[in-house]
Amino acid sequence: CIACMHCTDVCPVDLMPHVIYKAVLVEEVEEYLQLGLLDCVECGLCSYVCPSKIELAQTFTAAKAAYAKEQTQTSE
Repeated sequence: CIACMHCTDVCPVDLMPHVIYKAVLVEEVEEYLQLGLLDCVECGLCSYVCPSKIELAQTFTAAKAAYAKEQTQTSE
């Protein structure tokens, strides 16, 4: 990520995908939840405009699925 902010410019729900991405990479669950990962609508625009070709949307989808799985396991 070169922090160009193109992903932030196109996000329809006003998230900061580049910041969320960095939190996901270092597994800072509380941070990426606070930054709005669960509000991501998975439109893929962030990945589309990324000059570094980072698959942000794919990463967010996987992180959301892992978080949901963890929540399901802890509630059982």
